[in-house]
Order: sequence, then structure tokens, then C-alpha cells
Amino acid sequence: MSDRLDASPWRTIHTRVAMALGLGWMLDAFEVQIIGSVIPGIQQEFELDSAQAVWINVIWFSGIAIGALGFGYLADRFGRKRLFIGTLLLYSVAAVATAAAPNYEIFIFFRFLTALGVGGEYSAVTSAIAEFIRPGIGGAATVWSCRSGRWAGSWPASCRSWSSPRSG
Repeated sequence: MSDRLDASPWRTIHTRVAMALGLGWMLDAFEVQIIGSVIPGIQQEFELDSAQAVWINVIWFSGIAIGALGFGYLADRFGRKRLFIGTLLLYSVAAVATAAAPNYEIFIFFRFLTALGVGGEYSAVTSAIAEFIRPGIGGAATVWSCRSGRWAGSWPASCRSWSSPRSG
């Protein structure tokens, strides 16, 4: 099977896969970028001190690392496609639950679950491209889906941050 994939020319399906994976990266980038502009509002909403606000990022980066390692291992065992869809669902549900959190503790819990999903997506996307796209263009496909997804997700978040009123 891998020989067949390696020898196949670039087709519409390759473009669709790269675009779908890039969309996942876009959502991740938006999530990563937007938090910086909303932490002051979260701090005010939950009456947090600066140490509690810092823990929002600590939990985030810890969750990403654990998610990448854990879901990377699971993807090897159960398949990239399943894990990509699973991590995207985890990310989506946990992100909505984070936004609806009634207090800091629940917010942190769902923020961690969101980060697990994002970390899992990182490993699933990169390895899916490496497996699915033939040698010689796999690097370009990874860069295209990763970087265009990052740019497309970061740009709206930056606009949101720029247009937000500043407090204090």
C-alpha cells in the first residue's frame, strides 16, 4: 500500500486531505492566539490574581504536550483518521464547555481538555500528512497545511485582539 501511495501523482483527494488537515491547524491557531487577548477578561470575570491567570497558560502548554504524546501513541495503535476526528471532537466540545464554565476550576479543567485535543491534533495532522502524501511533496504539503492553517487561524484572532477595548 505504501508503495502505491508513494508512486501516485498529486490528485484532488490529496488537496482535500491537506485542506482538511489545514482546517484543523487553523482552529488550533485561533485557539492559541485568542487566549492572550481574553485573559484580562477572564481574570476580571473570575476575580483571579496574576498567579491564577498564569496557570491558564501553564495548564494549556502542559495539556498540549500530554495530548501530543498520548494521542500520538494512540494514533499508532488505532489509526490517524480516527484520532484526528476524535481530537477534533474533543477540542470542539471542550472549547465550548470552557467558554460556558461557571467558575475558575471548571474553566481550568475544560481548558486542559481543550489542550489535550489540540496536542493530539498536532501529532495526528503531521503524521497523517507524512503517511498519506507521497515522498518529495510531503514536506510541502505539511508546510502548506500547517502554515496556511496557522496564518488563517492567527489572523482573525489578531484582528479580534486589535479591535478589543483595553482595560486599565
